[in-house]
Amino acid sequence: AEADKKAADAKRQAEADKKATEAKRQAEADKKAADAKRQAEADKKATEAKRQAEADKKAAEAKRQAEADKKAAEAKRQAEADKKAAEAKRQAEADKKASDAKRKAEAEKKAEAEKARELLENGDKKWMVQVALAANQANADAVVSKLRAKGYKVTTSPTSKGIRIMVGPAKDRDTADAARKKITSDSSLNMKSAWVIDWVPLDQR
Repeated sequence: AEADKKAADAKRQAEADKKATEAKRQAEADKKAADAKRQAEADKKATEAKRQAEADKKAAEAKRQAEADKKAAEAKRQAEADKKAAEAKRQAEADKKASDAKRKAEAEKKAEAEKARELLENGDKKWMVQVALAANQANADAVVSKLRAKGYKVTTSPTSKGIRIMVGPAKDRDTADAARKKITSDSSLNMKSAWVIDWVPLDQR
């Protein structure tokens, strides 16, 4: 009976050991499965994160490209605007040159006609140096006395624009021009814009 009990105990013990071993194996299998699941989730997350990063990178590149395209388009627009402005400026300059040339030609034509008319009307010309055009008599008197103090022979003549003050007359243009140079180079007179004119006194017109 003692031997049977021992055998039964041994059998029970063996079964308990077997169960413990199986439970341990099961626990290990469960742990492996849980680890595998965790790993799979981590892998999935990593894959999603990678996919997201790539999507973000693509979006950033697309945005950069769009900005670059926008800048290029703006630069092209600006270049076209600059080109148009330059062309407009060139055109305006060409127009101005053309109108200046026309004005000059008209002025020259007018001057020629005026000269011819003068020559026709006034035979007896005197060469004078016009030194100033005074706005009023007081200004004219001041200029005249300044010139007379220097020994010049001065004549005044009223015009529609003021009182013409002249030095002369001279017998010819060269003599008048020499007087003009002397007057313009005299800094005390300060009459740098004197010029030679051919003048006919009122009583001889």
